[in-house]
Amino acid sequence: MRPYPVQSFANNRELFHKFIVPFVGKFHLDYGCGNGLSTFVLALRSPLSTIVGYDPNPKTLAKAEERLSGTNRFNLIFRNDLREFDYSFGNFDYGGVFDSATANFVFHENPGVISEIYPWLTKTGRICIFDYNLKGVSREEFRRRFDLDNELRVIKGEGFETSYSKHTQFGVEDCVSRGEQAGFITTGTEVFDKHFIWFGEKKAH
Repeated sequence: MRPYPVQSFANNRELFHKFIVPFVGKFHLDYGCGNGLSTFVLALRSPLSTIVGYDPNPKTLAKAEERLSGTNRFNLIFRNDLREFDYSFGNFDYGGVFDSATANFVFHENPGVISEIYPWLTKTGRICIFDYNLKGVSREEFRRRFDLDNELRVIKGEGFETSYSKHTQFGVEDCVSRGEQAGFITTGTEVFDKHFIWFGEKKAH
């Protein structure tokens, strides 16, 4: 599994607080959490929930743990392996263990993330994907929209053509399709200038 990129949600704070924070359930998975900034905010704003930040890259998780040190965030856990939750928090006869999950700026890198999350959710589990909605835009339009500080650093680090290709190949319609293929029903979508948020829930069996 390739590591997920470290993403900053700082420039999208308003959308994050309006749509993502209220979505958090009692036992929540932040999948592909990177440096843990968004995960930390979820834990801070959801004191009655347990938040698990998952990322396969131990280097980015080390930064997340560093952010956590010296705080009293008793409801926040970082892991690069979720297998311990098979036994610690739930019974897989009734689905997974998490009642909600988010993936922030992971889908454009890994559209399979929805299927990866599916088995970790309870039989009525909910999912939320927050990502770029730039599919099909021209290079000129991409230059105009992809202009925030952290985004410009991405372009500088990987080159314009690579960044353009990666960020414009998927959109909200692809997320809906992938979600349905994975076994979710769409419960809502929000589309903005260059972002989308997709909400799904496991289909009843």
